[in-house]
Amino acid sequence: MPPPHPDYLSAWNAATTTHSDHLAIPGSSSATLLHPSSAHLERLSIAGDASPASLHPSPELSSPNTFTPHDLPQPHPLPLIPRRKPVPHRIKASQRRPQYKVDFGAHGSPGVKVRDVLRNRARIDGGSDIVFSTTGVRQFHMIVDWPGYSNFGTYIPVQDSNGYITRARLAKLICVQLARFVDRASRKRVHHENLEPEWRIGTASGCLLEDLWLVSVQPAHGGLWLADLEVPDVQENDE
Repeated sequence: MPPPHPDYLSAWNAATTTHSDHLAIPGSSSATLLHPSSAHLERLSIAGDASPASLHPSPELSSPNTFTPHDLPQPHPLPLIPRRKPVPHRIKASQRRPQYKVDFGAHGSPGVKVRDVLRNRARIDGGSDIVFSTTGVRQFHMIVDWPGYSNFGTYIPVQDSNGYITRARLAKLICVQLARFVDRASRKRVHHENLEPEWRIGTASGCLLEDLWLVSVQPAHGGLWLADLEVPDVQENDE
């Protein structure tokens, strides 16, 4: 292999003698300088970076003020998921047929927002699953049991011309009846004068349709079925 060009060695010596950051031999005085040999320069040339400037870090790159952790993209904060509480029932659920219970959830979490179901925006987990196909049930009498209000009952069909309906279709049928219940209850007086404001329907301090979450529907005593509902826990969310 031919030796480095003489002009290259001259440029190297000129660069190292005009800079203060010379290479010092360990254990020697600061005046002792170490100039790279021709063999060392040849090895640098083989490596593909024989420039003397590559041995001296750029001031722009070595400055601690050129890059900080704040320059990294910051993650977006996760949305705050409000806590919810169940609407209490006066009618007890039946334990005789727990396999008849149908749960509703989205993204792995229990409950679907009633307003989203009505607007066809809810992505219900297992929404295409056929429900009630092994029960022989053709319809059931669903009750909306809400504190301070008369029970609202209606029949929900679980079969159509194509056979048993899907979980998503069942959720839609239930939510339509829940919207009817909220509309009626918001225009009627409650039976109990001492009803807590949090359970009043149709008021800003109480519950609106936008607040309702459908969690499940399950059998109750007397051949009835209960819609299990939840609402935001305002007291816990304000803490």
